[in-house]
Amino acid sequence: MEYEEIILDMHIHSSYSLDSILSLKEIDLYAKREGVVPIICDHNSIQGSEKYYQMNYYHDDRLPKIISAEIKTTGGEIIGLFLNEEIPPYLSPEETMDIIHDQGGIVVIPHPCDRYRKNAMKYKTFLPLLPKIHAIEVYNSRTLSLGNITEAKKFANKHGLLVTGGSDAHCRWELFQTTVRIAPFDSPKELLNNLHYADIRYKRSLPVFHALSVISRKLRR
Repeated sequence: MEYEEIILDMHIHSSYSLDSILSLKEIDLYAKREGVVPIICDHNSIQGSEKYYQMNYYHDDRLPKIISAEIKTTGGEIIGLFLNEEIPPYLSPEETMDIIHDQGGIVVIPHPCDRYRKNAMKYKTFLPLLPKIHAIEVYNSRTLSLGNITEAKKFANKHGLLVTGGSDAHCRWELFQTTVRIAPFDSPKELLNNLHYADIRYKRSLPVFHALSVISRKLRR
């Protein structure tokens, strides 16, 4: 069956994350311009994601609302998609995954084992938890090492995990550097099914933009 694909950026931070200078209005402006649906995954909070929908900003009617967050655990970060309640940080990875499942959500491991990020979850941490994991974010525009991407792709293939991608944008110049082109879906289950056939287009963002996150975090503490 023919369909018109939807373009997602599955990992964006708004100003509801301390290290992001992206306002929701700004995300909406560029999303409309580029025709990309943003999935907002703020640190330890669904507030930015919820507010984006409450403001009736750019979205595709062929998709459900995807309330999301990037949650810090005792073993590294986890993205939860399709959340309906806040998940407290600093629980164990297993506890966090269980809560995401209880909410009917999707568990994604972002930027796995990235050697330059202290909050990246290690393979040895989530290997015992594979039955609870739906996908890993192989393609992240802020991942500096192509070796990390190659390693993540091999891990996903070996263990039969679905693959996602996102810009991990914290400023407007990073938006939509990595996108997922996918068939329309109306539920978490259908998103997972359609990810099997998605076309992920990756582009690395410039490391200089990462410095803006460090400055923003320091100024807003």
